[in-house]
Amino acid sequence: TAMERFELPEGWKWRRLGDKTVLKDIQPGFACGKKDVIDGIPHLRMNNISRDGFLEMSLVRRIPKDKAEKSGKWLEPGDVIFNNTNSTELVGKTCISLGWKERCTFSNHLTRLRCNPSVLTSGWLYVCLRELWLSGYFAANCVEFVGQSAFNVNKLKELEIPIPPLPEQRRIVKRIEELTRRVQEAQKLMRE
Repeated sequence: TAMERFELPEGWKWRRLGDKTVLKDIQPGFACGKKDVIDGIPHLRMNNISRDGFLEMSLVRRIPKDKAEKSGKWLEPGDVIFNNTNSTELVGKTCISLGWKERCTFSNHLTRLRCNPSVLTSGWLYVCLRELWLSGYFAANCVEFVGQSAFNVNKLKELEIPIPPLPEQRRIVKRIEELTRRVQEAQKLMRE
């Protein structure tokens, strides 16, 4: 397990991400050498996930339409995007796909996690993965190569997270979002 095990409140359960009742899909992306195709399909990469946990679309690479269609790997709103390959300190950064003006695919450096909405909300999964990233879990447990590190999909499937009942997931995520907005507002005021 990744998260420190503790006794859970009533109704909560420890579950592996690879448990087919938790996620509908865990899908790594695909590589494409052509990345600047005019009128191509957006192919999200490592740089499209910010350190703050948001989808960053200022630099979007585009690949051939036929390659994207053949892959069948598309992002949908609510998908959680996990950065599985990067520099050690950035492995594990995560965001939620909120949708974009165009349909997007994703590179082999990213893994798409699609929640089973009757068990797990995207917001709760994001909170759990972000906590693991911020605590240094992925950096401490990734495999290092020359110039990059990786946390593979099989290890991701073995991760256990605490899963509260859906109303509790939504309540906690909403509270975290409120607190995050307050912090961002305070930081903005400090800069001004």
